[in-house]
Amino acid sequence: MPRHKLTRRSVVGTATGVSIASLAGCANVLDDDSGGNGDDVAESAFGDGEIELQFSTSGGGVERETVESQIESFAESNEEISIEFMHIPEDYEDRLQTMMGAGEEPDAFFVGGEAISAYADAGTVADLEGDFDQEILDDFDQDVLDAMTPVDGLPYVPKDFQTLGVMYDETALAEAGYEEFPETWSDFRDALEGIQETGAVDYPFVMYEEGLFAGYIWYAWLAANGGRIMNEDQTECVVASNEAEEVLEFLVELREDELIGLNTEVGPETEDAWIGEGHAAMVTGGGWVLTGITDNYPELDDDIGLAQPPRPDGEEFGNFVFGAGFAVSNDTDHYDEAVRLVEYLLGDGVMPWLETGIAIPIHESLRDDVELYEEDDRYETFFEMADSPRLGSWEFGPHTREIFNIINPQIEGVIMGEVPPRDALETIEAQVNETIEA
Repeated sequence: MPRHKLTRRSVVGTATGVSIASLAGCANVLDDDSGGNGDDVAESAFGDGEIELQFSTSGGGVERETVESQIESFAESNEEISIEFMHIPEDYEDRLQTMMGAGEEPDAFFVGGEAISAYADAGTVADLEGDFDQEILDDFDQDVLDAMTPVDGLPYVPKDFQTLGVMYDETALAEAGYEEFPETWSDFRDALEGIQETGAVDYPFVMYEEGLFAGYIWYAWLAANGGRIMNEDQTECVVASNEAEEVLEFLVELREDELIGLNTEVGPETEDAWIGEGHAAMVTGGGWVLTGITDNYPELDDDIGLAQPPRPDGEEFGNFVFGAGFAVSNDTDHYDEAVRLVEYLLGDGVMPWLETGIAIPIHESLRDDVELYEEDDRYETFFEMADSPRLGSWEFGPHTREIFNIINPQIEGVIMGEVPPRDALETIEAQVNETIEA
């Protein structure tokens, strides 16, 4: 029996999405209590000012509640402004594009980092460079800001970011003979084998089979092994490299030896449930996984460690950043007020969001002010991962969404043993470059 076999609980508040829109919402890792009926858009109003702003975002549960509290506070301190808040719980990016096509987009809105280059390229978002509070920008982690805004200007302002960590059961790892999390692939494999021998869990490591997050530790390993998806100026896909092939081959080997299991093989849908219900000793994810464990499996929380994904032997640590932010419509009639709202959400009004622990502050100075981080030193590891010698980004230029739609099924095929790594990488490279040239 698994050592941490618990009474199965309803996993409320941690339904991790695997779509592009979910990524935009920092994985929409909170509950799906959208406040509407299924995918209905829900609207609410704040303030009585004559200047009417529309603001839109996705994400449910605590995420929505926190954003609403931020907007309400802004309206209270800006009496001349009223805000119509549109909450779009499903297919957010698709709906936003539809509104843009009809010229009906909100004045300011949440946008995923993976979509911003396309919006900037189409001219649908305003360039905030020179108009946004420079003091706020100067406080941002500049490496992360550069990774998340690779286009010229400032088409959006990141509100936070995620890096990929490995959450692990410290006791299970110790029983396998490791007091510290292994740093290299070879030691990582040995640790997984040791955990497998104890029989404490269904699989030493569990990951997603399909969708955006399919085997997504491979992105961090790709960076660590010196590989890339795109070249530096994002004009050509270069993923069919030996470095990328080595990463996928290592992943396949772990799968073949049953050291890695898939979400479809263990039942629950979320990372915190995989580890909390004894299916896995290790999972990958961002801050939402720690939030889920703390909320849903508090008795296990003290046993969970956080580490950088192991690096290939002889290589440096690598990781990637992803996240979302706020943009202002290029067609708004209330540009100054929309910018002021975004400045508030990322300036004076940002602390309630950071205290949720869902994502990592891009503000360097505020990392010492968040009470959660004083109580939980694991978050310091997320900051350290953002300083990885090899840091990549899930932003590949104007065709990012199309590129993900090409990458995902090929990686799924590799994970399922249906497509050899080299064939998958060559297919990705050829199709991406064809898309870029079209």
